[in-house]
Amino acid sequence: MRQFQQGCFADKCRSNPTSFARTLRALGPFLVLILTAAAPEGTDPNSGISEWYRGLRQPDTNMGCCSIADCRPVQYRIVGDSYEFLLDDRFSGVHEPKWVPVPAQRILDHTPNPTGSAVACWEPLSGVRCFVRPTDS
Repeated sequence: MRQFQQGCFADKCRSNPTSFARTLRALGPFLVLILTAAAPEGTDPNSGISEWYRGLRQPDTNMGCCSIADCRPVQYRIVGDSYEFLLDDRFSGVHEPKWVPVPAQRILDHTPNPTGSAVACWEPLSGVRCFVRPTDS
């Protein structure tokens, strides 16, 4: 039986001591972006609205859209028959605002929206996860 020693199995560490360090260096920037995502300031993660965010599901996969940490009320516009939203510095890892097209399969149809605004869920690695139109749309 192998022994676990300082974050790895002892026999693996002896055979390739730098592989774990290389992996951490390669993934480091992405981990920082993921780990720094936080709910907007002043938001209670146990509130009803936070529960609503956690309950959002991607229509094409039924996977969660994430949480209030990845979703924000956004400005949006309709271009042709598609939606775009303004991705800005309120989202982790974004430094300059830009309009982002919303893939049709990420639009949550027939989803009541208690925020009064369009809501986009976005992550640096996966992009648009969900988009909820304002209730009056």
